[in-house]
Amino acid sequence: MKSPIISVVMPVYNGEKYLKESIDSILNQSFKNFEFIILNDGSTDKTEEIVLSYDDSRIRYVKNKTNLQIVKTLNKGIESAKGKYIARMDADDISLPERFEKQFKFMEANHEIDVCGTWVNTFGFRESVWKCFIDHEEIKVQLLFNSPLAHPSVFFRRNFFKDFQYNSEANKAEDYFLWVQSIENKKFSNIPCSLLMYRLHAKQTDRSEQRLVTNKIRAIMLKKVG
Repeated sequence: MKSPIISVVMPVYNGEKYLKESIDSILNQSFKNFEFIILNDGSTDKTEEIVLSYDDSRIRYVKNKTNLQIVKTLNKGIESAKGKYIARMDADDISLPERFEKQFKFMEANHEIDVCGTWVNTFGFRESVWKCFIDHEEIKVQLLFNSPLAHPSVFFRRNFFKDFQYNSEANKAEDYFLWVQSIENKKFSNIPCSLLMYRLHAKQTDRSEQRLVTNKIRAIMLKKVG
């Protein structure tokens, strides 16, 4: 596909257990004009076998020779993206069928917005609805406490990454740091509709290590607002 509207960037590391569900949820989107960049970050399980089992021209498979970790892998995928918009996706979550269609229409109608997330439904060991703040100023205030966007639901204008990128110093909370870095220069919003199923399971990021990183990021945001 020479000129996709959306570039979907999904890193995966040893994600064989849930990968097929995640891939299927992207390929079954009602909005069809996208490229799907799947970055295998040095997996040692059946990740590659699962990806290569698909015969869909929208999939662009990238294989890292070694495990670069999520920040470098995300930046690598974004650098190669061709779309007007960049959509994030994680290899253990499920995008609902109308996700891209609704986010695309929202961004086309709201040219001042640079980053758009959505509400999400959690499933796995706990079921709930994460109703993220909608307005930019509310999102900015929430940054004093934690990340106000569900990372795998986020939809960017590609131009966002001319000014900012993910930072390896914030590994485990790279999204939170990206929002703090860019909040004064870019406009944020969340669509008040659940468009992603966010899986909660035991193999996710180590919470104790993540807390150390997020505390440092909170300190940066507090300094920003004096």
